[in-house]
Amino acid sequence: MSDALIAERTEVCQRFPVNGGMLVGVQPTGNTFEVQHIHMYRVLDGKIAEHFANRDDVGMMRQLDLLPPPPLLSSQQAGRFQQSEEGHVRARTASSSRFLRVGSPGLRLDNRHHSAAKA
Repeated sequence: MSDALIAERTEVCQRFPVNGGMLVGVQPTGNTFEVQHIHMYRVLDGKIAEHFANRDDVGMMRQLDLLPPPPLLSSQQAGRFQQSEEGHVRARTASSSRFLRVGSPGLRLDNRHHSAAKA
């Protein structure tokens, strides 16, 4: 089931969740995973001529306990990030005190938190 499916002329882009609990060739860990895949296709004469994919294999392997968690941020690095009331993560840019919304399509400046970022 697709979260998003976009088609225009010969190009098709699809985003969908992938979940499970096993990885072929690896002993089961008892954990499950859910990650996002994005696949892009070029269709010619009704057939897929090209296929590109962006998958979160590192996220999947971390959820299955096959990779260690990411390293902890230093207090200086952690100060660059902020969680919004809606649950979005924002990162402070190096050149200003404004925050960019990260983790969603299309980074956007969020000027509502500009004064809070200076405090």
